[in-house]
Amino acid sequence: MRRSSIFVYSLFLLGCLSLPCSATVVTEALEIKGNFIELKIDPNDGGCIYTYQLSSMVGNLAGRDGLLQEGFGVGSYYVPNRRLNERFEILEEFERPVLKYSYDCDGPNIRGLHVTRLMEPLPDAASMRVTWTIENQGEERQWIAPWVRNTVAPGGSVSDADRLDLPTIYGLLQPDYSAYYPAARNWFAATNAIEEQSIYTVFDANDTYAFLSLWSKGDPNRGVQTAFVPRLLAPGERWQTVYRLNAVRGLQHIDFATDELAVQLDYRAGKLTALVSAAVSLPDVELHAQVNAGNGRVWRLPAQKLSLKPNRIIRCTYPWVPPGDGAYTFTAQIQQKGVPYPLGKDTASPHGKVDTQFYIGKRPTDSGSATFPAWTQAPSTLSRTGRILERTAATPGNTAVWFESPLEKIFREDRMQASGSVNPVHRIYLARNERESFQLVLRPQKGKPLTNVQVRLNELVNASSGARISEENIHIYRVQYHNVDIPSHFEGPTGAWPDALLPYAPFTAYGDQCSPIWFTLHANADLPAGVYRGLLELWADEYEPRELFIEAHVFDFTLPKTPALKTSFGFHPATAFAGAQAAGGTASQTTLVKRYTENALAHRVTLRGLIDLPKAQAHYENTLEDYLPKLDALLKNGATTIAVPASLLETPALLALADDFVNEHKLTDKVFVQLATEPKEPAWPRLLESMQQWKNHAPHIPITVPTCGLRPFLPDGLDLWNVHLQTFDTTHGRQILQHIREGHETWWRLNHTPPRPYANFFLDFSAMEHRILFWQSWALGVKGLHYWNINFTEPHQDPWKSLLDITPVNGDGFLVYPGADGPVNSIRWECIRDGIEDYDYLALLWSEIRRIQTNHPNTPALQQALAAYDIHELVPNLVTFPRKTAPLTKKRHEIGAAIETLRALK
Repeated sequence: MRRSSIFVYSLFLLGCLSLPCSATVVTEALEIKGNFIELKIDPNDGGCIYTYQLSSMVGNLAGRDGLLQEGFGVGSYYVPNRRLNERFEILEEFERPVLKYSYDCDGPNIRGLHVTRLMEPLPDAASMRVTWTIENQGEERQWIAPWVRNTVAPGGSVSDADRLDLPTIYGLLQPDYSAYYPAARNWFAATNAIEEQSIYTVFDANDTYAFLSLWSKGDPNRGVQTAFVPRLLAPGERWQTVYRLNAVRGLQHIDFATDELAVQLDYRAGKLTALVSAAVSLPDVELHAQVNAGNGRVWRLPAQKLSLKPNRIIRCTYPWVPPGDGAYTFTAQIQQKGVPYPLGKDTASPHGKVDTQFYIGKRPTDSGSATFPAWTQAPSTLSRTGRILERTAATPGNTAVWFESPLEKIFREDRMQASGSVNPVHRIYLARNERESFQLVLRPQKGKPLTNVQVRLNELVNASSGARISEENIHIYRVQYHNVDIPSHFEGPTGAWPDALLPYAPFTAYGDQCSPIWFTLHANADLPAGVYRGLLELWADEYEPRELFIEAHVFDFTLPKTPALKTSFGFHPATAFAGAQAAGGTASQTTLVKRYTENALAHRVTLRGLIDLPKAQAHYENTLEDYLPKLDALLKNGATTIAVPASLLETPALLALADDFVNEHKLTDKVFVQLATEPKEPAWPRLLESMQQWKNHAPHIPITVPTCGLRPFLPDGLDLWNVHLQTFDTTHGRQILQHIREGHETWWRLNHTPPRPYANFFLDFSAMEHRILFWQSWALGVKGLHYWNINFTEPHQDPWKSLLDITPVNGDGFLVYPGADGPVNSIRWECIRDGIEDYDYLALLWSEIRRIQTNHPNTPALQQALAAYDIHELVPNLVTFPRKTAPLTKKRHEIGAAIETLRALK
């Protein structure tokens, strides 16, 4: 092995094996000591660096889980990936140490990928260059979303003096919680302000997509996960990126970083100071800097002569007085002998300069609005482009106006291509006691906005009977758009997604973009069947009044007050109350809870926590009797489930009283107790003991344990199976389906997974991906849907600005927005209601088919009904279903007509 004059290797000799390819395989701890940095690598743990420090300082800058962890997407319970043929080598052909870590990928999503990571501690620098290569040596295209995670301890240990500086499109932030941020620059830095030690990384600017700050207070694994641009790799293709891992001293925070240096900017008393700490040597250079204000004003600062070297701090002070508080841009060019030196050449700096923001006055928080333009196009690579929608125009003229299904999310960028003749009439179909929605979309010409847009849908009248769908049963909303900067599971597109449905008020429809208006009609349970017709009036200041017409075909059957599908959705009253107060509301928490309860039941959803049996307390028997009127009222309004507090297990006598109450009032088919959630296998024995104790005292209250993964908790003694949706597609699927066929009630659930191609409720999934879940539920015999929450947000999160979590997914556990006076509906919430109504249609049709098979087995109507009931083409499996709306809409109409026909046969 050759040795550089700068570096010394410390190896365990038994862990080395010479190879004919001029490389040494290393299997035990490897230490490298240089003039400026020292590091230690464990070749048996993913090639992670567990010690990384400046030679001149004390303290390991690497966090507990190390540096250079890497992966290719979002982790899954169901895709166990592994690394094969791992090898860690020291390459002999270089004058300096070059380390090579390589492996082959095995797993459903990454099979065939070959990965190589070269690590080069650079001579005479406090820097390591890393070259990461992913090559598809398999036979199939593979989608990858590469990421690198670095846990850091900039002062040698986790400390309150540690600070993270993160350049995001929202500004240069110092996060103190875990969250994703789209990148504005290609670096992040962690600094201990007391020790004045910093560790920072610089990535390829064309690859850097987003950062996940992992910076919760006291977390020993604090750090940053850098997400690169997702992509497809065809067989034979490879993707390669280069990044730097650097350490510097003498700074208390970092406002800019590049391969060669880091910069701290401070303003005080008429002076702007730039502290420059280098990771490499750059002797005899000049710094030419300027400051730019947002209004275009430029201040050119005096040139500064520098000699940069690791461990040396350079202070540049400029007399400068800002005109006011706010963000300013600082740019600087390094010159050597009058020639610009290209900073960041290794990592694709777009112009080779220092380029950052600094703030006078208050620094920004995550405002949710972009204030710091991204350096490259990488953060916008998944941005959506507009679709061309072939639709029938509802009105003539230059402003495009058309009716749209509630199963289609309309984006601002969409364009309508007129098909056929203008048709001002829109038809919808619904049963009694059902709500059905539609959209009216306006798209004015570019530069010709419509102001004061107003619509009015008059009551709908049945011409033959005179019956009416009154205006109190007609609800109109404006569709609110929400920015999605990072897509769920890195699966695009990004951009503005429609979701919240704001109470209608006159608005401006801007030119060259879509403005949808959402309508929901309710057919009362006593409404006569037939066709109802109503006038929809549309006008604006720059738009002549138009008359459109809505025809509602009301089927001759009624949906049951209590849905056929059981639901148990979580709810946080305190979060709803805080959201209402933030919106200027004055209603009490009790009033808000009542409004959320009514809203959920109107959407055929039961909220867990609002109908639960009371918790243990004194005089419990009296408490249960006092609870009965509330329970009766909720059940009469359609509540399907009642949760029993698991804490009652701690008071067996009170648990027995609860069981007697359930048995006396015949509630066994509605109650359940959730004794655990996703228990790990070591906890199973204790959980089985708790289950037996529960059964001893409360045999009439079924036990459920929500479970997931390749080792789900599904013992024979579990009364109510509650499995994660994707579990059906594992080896346990046959067992679950057999359990259902044997007549055992089974529920399913979803949360931040599963991803596509499965259905889910994420904001940036299509409406079909929300609604098809309920057809799948019926097809599999699933009787209930358990969902963890409808209004969860992190304490720092404003749901109106961002619903992104650290998975990343958008809108998990959040379906209803907080308004000043109560819940604000969403498109997803409406889709869930419609999906539960679809399930009711299927249940009613099946009930009628069974009746007719007994009473009229030879009627042609039975065969037609069986054809309508066949939904195999709609849901052949859990990942294959139509993405277009027409097949589901057509099938639903067929089912409604079949129910109506069979009902006529007595």
